[in-house]
Amino acid sequence: RNLPESRNAIASAAMSCPEHLRWKVWLLAARSELWDGSPEASRQLLAQAKADAPPRVQVSVCVEQARAEEFLNNLQQARDSLEEARACEGHDWKVFLERIFMEARHGLLDAARAAALNALEQHPATGRLWSALIALEHSGDRGPNAAVLAFQKAANEVPKSGEVWCEGARVYMNPLGPHFNLA
Repeated sequence: RNLPESRNAIASAAMSCPEHLRWKVWLLAARSELWDGSPEASRQLLAQAKADAPPRVQVSVCVEQARAEEFLNNLQQARDSLEEARACEGHDWKVFLERIFMEARHGLLDAARAAALNALEQHPATGRLWSALIALEHSGDRGPNAAVLAFQKAANEVPKSGEVWCEGARVYMNPLGPHFNLA
C-alpha cells in the first residue's frame, strides 16, 4: 500500500543481499511495480533479474515474465516467454503446466489441450500433466467420454498418481455425467 516505503525496502535488500541472489529481489520489485500499474518498470526489473540470474534459474525469470505479460493481457508475449523458458537449462514439466493453465484461464481449451498433449509427449510419467488433461477433457467440448479415456490412459501410465485418481473420481462422480456411479 505504501509504494515509496516498499521501493526503499527493495533497494535496501538489493544492496545488502548476496550478488548471486539479487535476481530474486528484482523479481519481487517487478511484481510490486506491476501491481502499482507500472508495466514498463516491471519489464525493466525482469530484464535485470534475467541478467543477474544464474543459468540454472533463468527458467524462473522467464516464467515470471510470462505471468507479468499474461497479467497485462499480452498473451502472445506470455507464450513467447514460456517458450523461452522451455529452452532454458533445467526446465521441467512445470513450464508446460504453466502454459496449460494460462491457455485454460483465457478460455482457450483447445490450445490448453494441445499444450497438455505436447507436454505428455515429453513427460509421460507426470501425474499433474495427466490430471490437467483429464480436467480439460471433462470441461471441454469433447465431453465425459474423452475424460474417461484420458483417465484410463493416465491410470495405466502413472498408476500411483493421486492427482490422476482424484480427477478420475471427479469424472465418475459428476451427477450430470453419463458415468456417474456411486456403487
